[in-house]
Amino acid sequence: MTVLRWMRSIMAKEKNPECVKRGRSSKQKGARGERELAAKFNEVFGDQAYRGRQFHGGTDSPDIVTKLPGVHVECKRTEALSIYTAMQQSVEDSKHSDGSSDIPVVCHRRNGKDWLFIAKLEDIPKLAKIITDFIGGEPDGSSSST
Repeated sequence: MTVLRWMRSIMAKEKNPECVKRGRSSKQKGARGERELAAKFNEVFGDQAYRGRQFHGGTDSPDIVTKLPGVHVECKRTEALSIYTAMQQSVEDSKHSDGSSDIPVVCHRRNGKDWLFIAKLEDIPKLAKIITDFIGGEPDGSSSST
């Protein structure tokens, strides 16, 4: 952020202190959304998901830490979502320092609506295998007992 932009943001906050509250409120809503999504993952997958470390982006700090191997979850709890921007953030944050990356997904929910699980179409086969292996069943829903 340039000094000029920083000064403008400070002046805007002095003129309108409500913008500071909206920022704090938005962060609190995001944190609530992450806890809510972790609980939903636990319900749906029998997972032990929890809210990740939030001080910086990257593979070591996803929004939601799950037991689904190789999946990076980006949580968006907002009324208006730019889906491609959210997916790009998940893609960038899913990259490892060795050049590999996890499968990026975005989970989104509006007020009064169900959670959506958004992934790239080409990642669906890999995700299906990861989820099937995690749940311990076959793709048709039956469990393997051989």
